[in-house]
Amino acid sequence: MLVDDDEETRELLREVLADAGYEVRVAEDGAAACRTLAAFRADLVITDLEMPGMDGLQLIRWLRRARPGCSILLVTARSDRELQLCRFGRLAGFECMRKPLDVDCFGETVQRLTSPAYREAERSVAG
Repeated sequence: MLVDDDEETRELLREVLADAGYEVRVAEDGAAACRTLAAFRADLVITDLEMPGMDGLQLIRWLRRARPGCSILLVTARSDRELQLCRFGRLAGFECMRKPLDVDCFGETVQRLTSPAYREAERSVAG
């Protein structure tokens, strides 16, 4: 699941993920993502931080309650909050990357976050 309010970013990342063989659902904000995730169980949710309405951190809190064990990647262009979020994210069980994204690094991170070993570790932490 890919959640970003910027249509250009959303489409670019959707193409990168689809080209890598992933089934991708997209949403323009956290509320739309919640509606989609009510009917679709995602292995990984990639979310922007700053979005109108429900932002990325609010979506992560919702995911932790509604979809424990789901891998999460938070992306942000905000450099002042990014370091704090990365430190906090590792403790809270999600990864963080800074925009603009390096496509190769993004692909490697997605592959790691969707790997069976990582998902098993996430399930054991969430459970």
